Amino acid sequence: MRMRHLLPAIRSILLLPGGLLPLPEGGALVGVELLPPLRPGAEAERGLPLENHAVRPGLAHAEAGGGSRRLGGGLFVADEPEGRAFVDPCPALRVPGAPDAVGDLLGIRRQRDGRGRLRPDRHHHRGRVGDHRLPPRARLTMQPHRFYLPALTFEEEAIALDGSPAHQIARVLRRRPGDPIVLFGGDGAEHHCRIATIEPGRVRLVRVAVTQPETELPVPVTVAMSLLKADRLAWAVQKLTELGVARLLLFRAERTVRQGEGRAQWERLRRIAIEAAEQSGRVRVPEVIGPLAFVEALAAARAAEAALLLHERADRRLTDALPAQASSIALLIGPEGGFAPPEVAAAAAAGAMPVRLGRTILRAETAAIAATAAVVLTIEGT
Repeated sequence: MRMRHLLPAIRSILLLPGGLLPLPEGGALVGVELLPPLRPGAEAERGLPLENHAVRPGLAHAEAGGGSRRLGGGLFVADEPEGRAFVDPCPALRVPGAPDAVGDLLGIRRQRDGRGRLRPDRHHHRGRVGDHRLPPRARLTMQPHRFYLPALTFEEEAIALDGSPAHQIARVLRRRPGDPIVLFGGDGAEHHCRIATIEPGRVRLVRVAVTQPETELPVPVTVAMSLLKADRLAWAVQKLTELGVARLLLFRAERTVRQGEGRAQWERLRRIAIEAAEQSGRVRVPEVIGPLAFVEALAAARAAEAALLLHERADRRLTDALPAQASSIALLIGPEGGFAPPEVAAAAAAGAMPVRLGRTILRAETAAIAATAAVVLTIEGT
């Protein structure tokens, strides 16, 4: 059976409710390609031109094992403005019956072992049409990757990247000339670019547009929190950045459990904040400041119009204490054991209002994220 006769049937499977790989709006299935087998768990990502978009002679392979099935890989979706397609691997969504249906269309025989797992037909061989080994990660994407460059300077609408950004674009993402890339430098603007050339150790981009997306909160939020264990602190920095925090102040409280505070840790936290800003679509990266003494963090937080100290025994709830039209907000979150009584008294004397989140006692990183989310929802709702 010729592949061109299979395209309508494959497309109908992809567009099932909650489909396996739903086509983006405006996209069109224009071809299928046979991909070489990848080892299970391998990361792969391809940018594939559509200059010659004749139907390809096969479908990507299918991975069977561990009771899970994944499907995808060689499907093309046209990007209307650019006439290109991108295959960006990740775990595919599962639709009951869809993998088998695609396999039946292609004449791939599926068998199950004693534990109900799919196994390849013994007559098929690795790398040939009909071998049903799929890349374990597959997804279609039309979103360009974003990169933060603090010193972002264009010369005649062009810029040359080297070092880590160039390596990531050329070697990790395997982008090609003509592919889109978005750069931002913390000034509130997004610079939409196209890859002009890829050379050893260097990628040249041409800027095609500049936008000013409204991704930052209209009211700046500062979170001052106690130092935590490295992994929990890193997780908190990542999530607080995604929520839109403008500044992160990390301090030592009386009950803080001392952790390593070397330069490498701070560089890692700042790198996590940059990556979270890139991923979440922000155009500014929050400052990560520390380590500070509690009195230093309190003074910095008190500069905000509304300073709130989270305390499990406070009388007022956080949402009730938030002013309706504050120009800036600061949250103070203590360590696992909470703030010591002298610290609570010092904060109250400085004008910070003790507030509580709910009926239960939360871990420090949970309290920071929950409180920030509540503040963000209040800001967005006003």
